[in-house]
Order: sequence, then structure tokens, then C-alpha cells
Amino acid sequence: MKRVSLIRASWLNNPVGPSRTLGRIINCKDFFLNKGFDLDVITLDNIIPRSFGEELKQRSIKNRLTDLVKKIAQNSRFLTRKVIERTLFSYGKVISDYYQSLNKESDIIIFHDFFSCYAYLTSNSDITAKTVLFYHNNGAAFEALHFYHPKLKGSKYEKELLVREKYVLSKIDRVVFIAEYGRNNFQKIHPEFDKNKCTFFHNGIDDLPKTKRGQQHEIDTPKYRLCCAGTINERKGQEIIIDAMKQLSEDKRSKFQLKLYGNGSLMPELKKKVKENNLSQRVIFEGSVNNKEMPLKLSENNIFILMSYEEGLPISIIEAMRAGLPIISTRISGIPEQVETGHNGVVLDPSVEQLVNLFNTMDKYDWEKMGYNSRMKFLEKFTFNQMMYSYAKMLKEVTL
Repeated sequence: MKRVSLIRASWLNNPVGPSRTLGRIINCKDFFLNKGFDLDVITLDNIIPRSFGEELKQRSIKNRLTDLVKKIAQNSRFLTRKVIERTLFSYGKVISDYYQSLNKESDIIIFHDFFSCYAYLTSNSDITAKTVLFYHNNGAAFEALHFYHPKLKGSKYEKELLVREKYVLSKIDRVVFIAEYGRNNFQKIHPEFDKNKCTFFHNGIDDLPKTKRGQQHEIDTPKYRLCCAGTINERKGQEIIIDAMKQLSEDKRSKFQLKLYGNGSLMPELKKKVKENNLSQRVIFEGSVNNKEMPLKLSENNIFILMSYEEGLPISIIEAMRAGLPIISTRISGIPEQVETGHNGVVLDPSVEQLVNLFNTMDKYDWEKMGYNSRMKFLEKFTFNQMMYSYAKMLKEVTL
């Protein structure tokens, strides 16, 4: 029996994909035991427990203050360094120190974030366990940070981060990617890295019975009920959708409704834009939603939209596919592995102009059929069952 520790410097109730994946793995310990792997999962919940309700309550004070500091840091390279070191790298060190205090004799240590992996490797000179790092991104380790910290791009500090990445890559035994695009992009960036140490398999989620959509009896019910789930920030592209809707004619606009599920630093700015452009009846901010409630929320709509600038392989799209929704999204990173134009949705550039053009030509697509195809594609490629087998296969390969 091989002992495996899965580590992530975050909380399990964090709505992002990696945390939710670890939560699913915890619930399937018996599967991995039968494959010869005894798994334990170590997150910040082990150190600082936090419930969903507490998270929402804390956001009104502490998290808003954090958002304000990050906003100020967007215009300062000095503050950018401070914020990243005191949040991401600090959390990485906290979880690494906690793991080491447990004195576990793991055969394999799997890090689901770069920062805990870096902290562990730099504090241990003699590591006997096999080490694995997941890249839950497009293969470029710090590219997503550019959207939250624009002053990072091209800075001296970013070069320091890339040196840290090279150090980590020189020490670990395997890198795992959640999309084929991520693996290929990583190999272009790091041609010197041994390709045999690179593995990719798609994320997956548990199947649920498709929630039946209620009949829409209201005369003024919009024909296209769009929904978007995710943190409301620059990277996720919610502003693109709102900017596209405001360019529609009044007649066209009346056919659309957009529900945004989630919170984030950009929400106050987007709410102001919605009000100023008389879109309050068209754009509804639903706030944070518990993961268990999302299937029902998705079923209230008939199209899922995500206009992201940067992703790995969005769990939110997989959830929408499971719900049988057609998808409108961007042709970046792993998204084209999820969505094919004309088959189960439409992919565009992250462009207001292209989205306006799509909104004006919605009738040319069979959205109901594309929703059916989404559901079929989910069952074929994105269930958690297929991911478990791929995860177990990766663990076996690491031990060879």
C-alpha cells in the first residue's frame, strides 16, 4: 500500500476547481485504497476551518479590505510583490510547515498549487517521497496573476518567480495538466523539461440526474436566459457580456437575460455599469451560491456563457455540460477541448464585437440540440469516474 498526501494551500469550500476536485477525491478514498493507494488530503481546513456561511460573513469586512489593498497594488510593482508574497507564498509556507509537523512518511506527495510545492521543496534538502505538481492553468505558471496584478508582467519580480519555477521543475518527479493545451503550452515554454514527466487528463465531476427545467409561462420571459458562474473579476470576462448587451438594439436586448453567479472585486464596477446603461432588468447579480445549489440554478437558464481571457479547464463549463446547457465561451486554453462551435456551443475570441455579432444571429443555431450534445459530451469525457481512473493510473506510473 502506497501512502499519498494531496496538498493545497486553500480551503475545500473555495469555489475554484482544484479545491472542489480535492473534495471529490476525499469522498472516493475506498476507490484508491482498492488500487493500492492510501490517500489523505491536507488543506487550510486542517489549520483554519472555515464554513461557507463564515466565508460570506467575513467577506463583508476582511475580504473587502483585501480587495481594496489588491486594487491599490495594481498600480505598484512594490505592492504587487508584497501582496503575492504575503498571500500566496505565505499560505504555501503555512500548509507546508503544517504538513511537515505531522511527520508523515508519504511515498508520494501531490501538490495542487505551486506555492505549497515551492515552500516544501525549499525547506527540505533530503526528500525521499516522489513529488508531483498539478498545473491547474494553461501551462504558464504565473500568467493568470497578470489579470490581478498587471504590474507583475515583465517586472523584475516576475523574473524571480520564473527562477523559482525552474527550481521547482528541477526537483519534482511529475507535472500533471488538466487540459492537453496546458501540457503542450508548458512544453513550448520549457522545452528542456523531460516530456516523459508530463501527464495530462481532463478534470471531471460527479454525474447528477439532469434537473428538469420548469415551463416558462410568463409572456415576457426572455428567449435566451444566459448564466455565468465564477468569481467576478477581469480574468473571467463578465464585463465583455455586459458591454455586448448594451450595444444591442432594444428589440434584440429584450430577448436576453443574464444571471451572474459569484462575487468578486469587479462586482461594484459592473453593477454601476449595468445601472448607467439601463440594464437592470436584463442583468441580475445573484451573488455567491453554494456548490450544492448550482445544478438547480443552472436549470433555470438555457445557455451558459463564460467569456474568460485565461483559464485551465473551467469546472463551471463542465457543470453546465452536465446540466445539458449549450455553451458560449472563448477559444483559449482548454476550452476548445470542451466546446465545439455548432456541436455543443460557440467559441469566440474574448471580444465584445464578436459577442455582439453572435447575439444578433442567435437564431441560426439549434441551441436545444447543442444542449443535448453538451450532456452527451460530458458523459463521454468529463465524468469524475474517468478522472479517478486517470488519477490512479498517474499514481501508478509515478511509483514505477
